[in-house]
Amino acid sequence: MEANGSWRLAKLPFPALDRAAVPYVFPLELREDANRLHARLKQAGVPMWRWDDLCESDCSVSAGYRSSLIQLPCHQELTPAFVDRMICALEHVLG
Repeated sequence: MEANGSWRLAKLPFPALDRAAVPYVFPLELREDANRLHARLKQAGVPMWRWDDLCESDCSVSAGYRSSLIQLPCHQELTPAFVDRMICALEHVLG
């Protein structure tokens, strides 16, 4: 990941969090052709969730996040090896 918190095809929607924040997932916003990137990440074995199953909304932010925002696991039971494999797959697909 670049120093500015992004890959070529993805970016952090929240580059900084308050020290007290404890997210249950790590959000990552896909920059281009979110459906194609989502499929490639799934094929690479990246575990993630997306809001595409939620009702469509008139809100432009919600509509954009519906397919472009993926949520990656970030809980304490992930092994270092699992995290390394996930990061490697993300780097491979998102550059």
